[in-house]
Amino acid sequence: MISSGYVVAKKAFGQHFLMDRGVLRSIALLCDAASNETLVEIGPGSGHLTALLLSTTSAHKVVAIEMDRDLVPVVEQLGDPRLQVICGDAARVDYSEYCASTRETVAVGNLPYNAAMAILFRLLQFKAIFRRFVLMFQLEVAQRLVAQPGTKAYGIPSVLVALSGVPEIAVEVGPEAFSPRPKVNSAVIVMDVRAEDRLDVAGDVVGFTHFVRAAFGQRRKTMVNALGGTPWSKDRVLIALSAVGLDVRIRAEACSPETLAAVYRALVSA
Repeated sequence: MISSGYVVAKKAFGQHFLMDRGVLRSIALLCDAASNETLVEIGPGSGHLTALLLSTTSAHKVVAIEMDRDLVPVVEQLGDPRLQVICGDAARVDYSEYCASTRETVAVGNLPYNAAMAILFRLLQFKAIFRRFVLMFQLEVAQRLVAQPGTKAYGIPSVLVALSGVPEIAVEVGPEAFSPRPKVNSAVIVMDVRAEDRLDVAGDVVGFTHFVRAAFGQRRKTMVNALGGTPWSKDRVLIALSAVGLDVRIRAEACSPETLAAVYRALVSA
């Protein structure tokens, strides 16, 4: 365990406490929470961001979800009646238990590097609840989320997140902003969440997810070769690509999320 003021960072939880007040304030401002909204903070840790969320936003409630039970009383010491601290795993929590069913909730937090993607996709399972995400990731992961087709960083996360919104990197953060200092840079992603899917995937998100994972499973292969032998035959993939007007030699990494959705629709209807 590594000391950070009066709390300790545990390597097992991937903890790096965000201490830079300027970055903390930027995150709080990016939430842009209205007086009728709830803020769900993932991993409050030492409570520095929690304190700013309570003091600088208009949110009527802050729900802080902390997996490290030793830190729960640290956050509770803030003593604000609007604050509810939950000891739980943010990658498994049922967010509907703590938030209104309407889109009046913002998810915010400095996500642990070792669980960031699992937490993000868990949040997306409850996207009907959330209006906005303001989340810190390792910079390399953030770049994958915002990557464009044809780039090395573009892949499965880029496409699947595009179902629910258009993420943007709002702030890049160096290691010096944390205690203990990580070995990598970080970035804050902001995404306004769509309650309904942005992409037309024929109403089958699960099927589309399997399709995307298969299409990117072997990046050097064409989509015909990557998908052939999955639930779809090569002939069926060829028909779908032709129906969308794509070269049969195209790779998934060259296709936008919208194009991939069009291929999937053609594939399931072929």
